[in-house]
Amino acid sequence: MGKLNYDAVSAVASFRTHFLLMVQLFGGKYKEEEAEEEDGGDEAAPAAVEASPGEIMLAPLRKRFRYHFSGSRKTNNPVRPEWFLMQTKLWLRNCGRFFERCGLVEGGGGGVGVAGQQQQRLARREVLAEVRLVRQGLLRMAADKLAEDLESPYLRQDDLLLSHAIDEVLIFTKDAVVVEMSSGVESEALPVSVLSRDEVCQRCCL
Repeated sequence: MGKLNYDAVSAVASFRTHFLLMVQLFGGKYKEEEAEEEDGGDEAAPAAVEASPGEIMLAPLRKRFRYHFSGSRKTNNPVRPEWFLMQTKLWLRNCGRFFERCGLVEGGGGGVGVAGQQQQRLARREVLAEVRLVRQGLLRMAADKLAEDLESPYLRQDDLLLSHAIDEVLIFTKDAVVVEMSSGVESEALPVSVLSRDEVCQRCCL
């Protein structure tokens, strides 16, 4: 058990070190691009697009989400929006705990001293921007999935199924975990924003 605990702490410390270094490098990249644009104006060559630390973390989650909630999978069921919403909430909760344990957000990092000086030198807003990117990416996946399901024949033709989907989204939106993880996220990335679209509102008002 002791060996396992040591490995877990070591893995967390290693991740935090690499994550902070990547944020530092990406922060420097942004500053260089801004400087080049100011100096070169319209003639400045476009910089190569690279994945940020947050995007790298999101990639396997997007892959897993597509695996379960697209194509002919039984879990890809437009009449069961609670399935993908529940998965999204689980990932939001786990990501929140993970970032706390790694000391990347308030309230975490206890017992892991590696890279403490690095973290203090690093601009706090750059770290939090990447954490927010992960949260926003998870919520946007759910929003895009909801928008796709609302176009399915099942929900377009059955008002009871549409009502069920709306209820599930509202329950999801009110959940304490989702409320906390939605802080600072663009409103259009939230699943509930899909319900404010004209076509949905028109059906609800009929």
